[in-house]
Amino acid sequence: MRLGNGTYKYRKGDVYKGHWRVDNKHGEGVMTFANQELYDGQWKNSNKDGQGEMTFQNNGDVYEGEFRNDKMHGKGTYTQGDRFKSIGEWKEGKKCGLFENIVRVRYDNDELEVVSNSNVKREASF
Repeated sequence: MRLGNGTYKYRKGDVYKGHWRVDNKHGEGVMTFANQELYDGQWKNSNKDGQGEMTFQNNGDVYEGEFRNDKMHGKGTYTQGDRFKSIGEWKEGKKCGLFENIVRVRYDNDELEVVSNSNVKREASF
């Protein structure tokens, strides 16, 4: 039985380093997935739950904010590269409600941030 702090390497290549409670990831921990995605944050009963940061392998995007039951849920910021950032509320992994979108534009060695607001009236996948 896994209990307390420790590191566990899964057969498929994932590695978890953090706190365990009765064989469940629980509390603070870092999971490096076999596909090179990374989650650093809070866990509850082996699900991402609470504050955390997820870095996605396929594009390097980063979500930093609240999670519940393994999904983005609550306040958070989704960043795509160094040019786009979306700040707002998430519900079960989807954008929900008012968002502030920030786009960085470079022109003739100058950098400009364009800020816009959007209201997602129905849940939308990001």
